[in-house]
Amino acid sequence: MKKLRKGSVFPQSQELRDIIGRHGLDLYDVSSTAEGQPLSWDKINDLSPASELLVGNMYLFIPRPEEGQNLRDAYAVTQGLGPSFQVDEPDDPRWVSLIIHHYEPCHLAVFTRLLFDTTVVVALMPETPDFPDPDLVAVSCETVVDTFEQFFKVVTAEEYGAAVRAAQSY
Repeated sequence: MKKLRKGSVFPQSQELRDIIGRHGLDLYDVSSTAEGQPLSWDKINDLSPASELLVGNMYLFIPRPEEGQNLRDAYAVTQGLGPSFQVDEPDDPRWVSLIIHHYEPCHLAVFTRLLFDTTVVVALMPETPDFPDPDLVAVSCETVVDTFEQFFKVVTAEEYGAAVRAAQSY
């Protein structure tokens, strides 16, 4: 597994941003939150979508705002959900790490952020009162574009809620 240098541009930034963009989402650099510094929506609203993805940085998925809509309002529509991986084969070696708290029967890992490490890309969601046990998925840097091509989807809060209710009665 090739190790990337922290601070370098992720080699497949453009391909990954294109895939995510086809789903109506952009990535925003929120690396200061990974360092324990809260980032207000006022500051996020001043950000532009990331033009390149840097190893060592964390990015927040935000739907592309409609005309006259700020980023906070675009994000609020999602109720903190959206990006997900459809994980039908949890033993697939592409999943370097896989923690899905409501796996059966929906097979969805939901996340709001991407963290680019030197050997893996981690899809995660911070712990919140609504999601006390968030999902976490790590894939190798070499397979992340293929993984997004094959398994990435956007799920609505209603779809996820129905899946979780089904999992709880499973």
